[in-house]
Amino acid sequence: METVLLLNPPGKKRYIRDYFCSKVSKSGYLYPPTDLLLQSGLLARDFRVSALDAVAEGLSPEAAIERVAASRPDHLLTLAGAVSLGEDAEFLARLRRAVPSIRSAVGIGDLFLENPAAALERFAGLDAVAVDFTADGPGRFFAGRDDHGLATRGGGPGAAPARGEFSIPVPRHDLFASPRYRYPFVRRRPFAVVLTNFGCPYRCSFCVMPGLGFKSRAVENVLEELDLLKARGCRDLYFNDQTFGADRPRTRALLEAMIRRKYGFGFVCFTRVDLMNREFLLLLRRAGCHTVMFGAESADDALLESYSKNITAGGVMAARAACRELGLRTVATFILGLPGETEESALATIAFAKRLDPDFASFNLAVPRMGTPLRREALDRGYADPENREMDQSGSRASLATESLAAERAEALRNRASREFYLRPGKILGRLLDVRTTVDALNLTRDGLGVMADAARGLWRERKGSGR
Repeated sequence: METVLLLNPPGKKRYIRDYFCSKVSKSGYLYPPTDLLLQSGLLARDFRVSALDAVAEGLSPEAAIERVAASRPDHLLTLAGAVSLGEDAEFLARLRRAVPSIRSAVGIGDLFLENPAAALERFAGLDAVAVDFTADGPGRFFAGRDDHGLATRGGGPGAAPARGEFSIPVPRHDLFASPRYRYPFVRRRPFAVVLTNFGCPYRCSFCVMPGLGFKSRAVENVLEELDLLKARGCRDLYFNDQTFGADRPRTRALLEAMIRRKYGFGFVCFTRVDLMNREFLLLLRRAGCHTVMFGAESADDALLESYSKNITAGGVMAARAACRELGLRTVATFILGLPGETEESALATIAFAKRLDPDFASFNLAVPRMGTPLRREALDRGYADPENREMDQSGSRASLATESLAAERAEALRNRASREFYLRPGKILGRLLDVRTTVDALNLTRDGLGVMADAARGLWRERKGSGR
């Protein structure tokens, strides 16, 4: 039987390359890459599968190549990211030269979403790229079949937008059991990443997900995986759906089944505030949810509408209040620096975040990601450099400079937002009182140090920029 290696390449920083999101980990967290995890079960039907997460293991490029050479795989399925584009291209080219046993290699990553055939020209170490990692395209490609549906160096058709329902073999969670994995919002270990849908049916124009289409996973297929995780002793879950609950009937059926089966999992999920009515939140809590993440983005309703977010600041406030009433922790994400943002609207968003007072907040700068309407707008208006394809989705550094907000000022506002939100005495006390488990305490320590370091870096950059 031929072999396939699932690879998360090494990096100079702690990169997260996962589900078309690539960024530098803000507080050092890292979790099993969803793309490789879901492919592990699909590929295991026809191949012997192994995995190497060189980021989790802290391997240098040389050590990673040595490890791959020792396993002599026939095929390679690897991640690559816009955040580490240059490093990834160089490493994969070196790897193919150093390990001649690798007959074919397929990549998955956000940098391939805009023009995959053109992007492949920068990657001598890859033969094709996959988009739908819930489908068996990579396995078909490795088997030499023509009906793989991948984009190739010669052009290839690529995948059509996803739709309908899907089922997959249970992923090989045993291949991704590193003790170095952690996620800042899980409360117990061990934890696992689970996917119940692929893509997103919403149209937010700053996000890559609308271009993927949307499909839901069969409920019984998800439950089969949860049965295995329960038997393995898993205690917490991270549902890595882009919008958990987007298919409300299936999500309801899943949550009700989790309640009936008494799994006892705690879990984290990301959803939308316009889905977060009290009935849905109560069902989430009964099924074990302890933390709900959602995109608040901005206090400016006009800005939210212009980027097709289709929510309002009032709706965000109502969703937060419902979570507080039911005892659910909240994580709100915000975007600063979108075209149309002004200093005044950014300051209003910072003030709004403090009034909203979620348990956690993530302040990010707008990033013109591959294949998004935001990128097209930014290029058309001269706000972004078309040659700059290396970008960090965490938005720690500005990728856009608009007529109303300079890049340096957007960065300063983002740093101010994080400082003002987290360094309030009441917020610090609230975080201390929220500690329930050993994992909570460890996360608080790591994340608190991360916030302090981030604040210090931001102040240093601001003072350096002002000449002080």
